[in-house]
Amino acid sequence: TPRKLAELAGIEARAALAASESRLRAIFDGEPECVKLLAEDGSLLEMNPAGLRMIQADSFEQVGHLCVYSLIAAEHRAAFRELNARTFAGESGSLQFQIVGLKGRRLWLETHASPLRDATGLVTAQLSITRDITERTEAEAKYRAIFEHAVEGIFQSTPGGRFLTVNPALARILGFASPEELMEQRTDMALQGYVRPEEREEFKRRLAAHGSVSGFEYESFRKDGSRLWLSESARAVHDAAGRIAYYEGTIEDITQRKQAQQRLAAFAKLGRQLNSIQHADAAARIIVSVADDLLGWDACTLSLYEPWSDRCNSLLCMDLINGQRREVPPAYVAGPPSTWMRRALQHGAELLLREEPLTMSLAPGELPFGDTNRPSASLMIAPLRDGQQAIGALSIQSYRFHAYTPEDLETLQALADHCGGALARIQARLALGETERRFRLVWESAVDGMRLTDAQGRIVAANAAYCRMMGRPQHEVEGESMADVYAEPERARILARHRERFAKRE
Repeated sequence: TPRKLAELAGIEARAALAASESRLRAIFDGEPECVKLLAEDGSLLEMNPAGLRMIQADSFEQVGHLCVYSLIAAEHRAAFRELNARTFAGESGSLQFQIVGLKGRRLWLETHASPLRDATGLVTAQLSITRDITERTEAEAKYRAIFEHAVEGIFQSTPGGRFLTVNPALARILGFASPEELMEQRTDMALQGYVRPEEREEFKRRLAAHGSVSGFEYESFRKDGSRLWLSESARAVHDAAGRIAYYEGTIEDITQRKQAQQRLAAFAKLGRQLNSIQHADAAARIIVSVADDLLGWDACTLSLYEPWSDRCNSLLCMDLINGQRREVPPAYVAGPPSTWMRRALQHGAELLLREEPLTMSLAPGELPFGDTNRPSASLMIAPLRDGQQAIGALSIQSYRFHAYTPEDLETLQALADHCGGALARIQARLALGETERRFRLVWESAVDGMRLTDAQGRIVAANAAYCRMMGRPQHEVEGESMADVYAEPERARILARHRERFAKRE
């Protein structure tokens, strides 16, 4: 009958519902992630066994209608309240937060929440699935700590030359106050970062060809325009289509190592060149050229000092005029040293860095030279020494602010120390040559006869006057013995006296 059929249909419907509920319960209980239902006030309506294990509860009866806000770490509680409110307003959302379990265990969780509606569309609960991300979060925290505190620069950048991510170390290396400032201001590495932009293209070519680059060295600019040497190791990261998406790698400041290498090479070359130089002015040109290679300059002076007369003479003065380096009239011409130079001669090297606004005020005791309408912004002076004796000074200058550092001053002093002895030897050779020239002039122009003899009494040299006295040409006189010159009985006595003088000299 119809009534009987209706009863049978109801039985089947209840059986199907029971079977469906059984299946859903099996899924609910077997889900490895936490599944829970929350009321609008945050109280717990339902939670599966995986969730109970997360919060360290033995059964749902232990935590039924517990307010989950009490389990959430205080610093994340407000964000969770906001997520729950948005869910009951009909929105879905996600959140990462930390909880403290009933037995004190701390976990990092990630939850995805959605509104659960009844047949009329009214939101009756928050349905959320939550997973334990503690291991991932701790790993990320360790990586972040490494990233933030590494002494090497770490970066991600586009092939076009824009930074995507940089760590604080890289910002410090390049002279920026923060990673954000670096990423905002440096948007084209080739033009803003590389001293030689073509090296950026070589770097990209190697990455495209090999996928990675190790120890790529290049000279770069800091934020203030000063230069430094970097060593970069990177790899190319590709997208799903196989195109290079970005580069990532590390950057190390190798300026000190590079400068040490350059200094050794420059000093070795300098030593070889100075050994073959005969004149001090030629040596000065070599010295200031090496100073330019090591430190760079727009103007320079190299002057020698005579301590016995307290006078200076400039060997070389150069200045940058209209974009061209030119020799200019000397700063010192047989005059006393300036106060600045005297201080360097007595107390050692000095570094002077002027600040803006730049005026043509001179350093205390500084002598103007070159373009006297254009003041230098950065100046260094170092004494040239032969042993402990100051014999001159080397000064280099730049029109750029903060062009030099205390380390640069040490390099300039090392160069000056390396060259002082060489300049003294060149000066000594010149002085000896001048003495020999004067002696030769006296020897050749004397009206009295002059001769040189060895210990055996042989004549090794004779001037023109002596040869005239003897009445024989020079080639006959030189090489003969005085025994052949003197007649008896004077011969033996004069030879004995000659040998006695040589014996006393020895």
